[in-house]
Amino acid sequence: MRLAASVVVAASMLAYVLATVLQVRPVEPPDITITIGPCCVWSATAMAWHDQDRDGTDDPEESPFPFVAFGGVDTRTPNQPPVMDAVSNRWGEADLTVSGPWVCEQENLVLYVSPMPVPGYTLSTPGRKRVEKGQVVQFGFFQKDAR
Repeated sequence: MRLAASVVVAASMLAYVLATVLQVRPVEPPDITITIGPCCVWSATAMAWHDQDRDGTDDPEESPFPFVAFGGVDTRTPNQPPVMDAVSNRWGEADLTVSGPWVCEQENLVLYVSPMPVPGYTLSTPGRKRVEKGQVVQFGFFQKDAR
């Protein structure tokens, strides 16, 4: 107990001596202001299915198409990498989400199938679609040699 008290006293004395000799004053931490703008989340769902009758409509008897890769781009910056990507699950659904202040009023996002086309399949719907926030976008596929 005495040793701990001696160490504290010695440290206090050292701080006093250094401040006196070097004329060092304690430095107040600077005031830091961080301004955070709005951060919005944009999401949509891409839905892939086997379009057996090739009519571009997801009929109840047609099965989901898993493992389809989807991407999303901002059409204002077309040469940039995708802002989001996802792969369809066993139900054919791929949830794509992106966040940031630039998506608050986003009307420039396009979902697409990647790679285009899916090997061995042809699209019965367009492969690129402009999407609204929260929208489910459907992509139908049929096998090239299925007729």
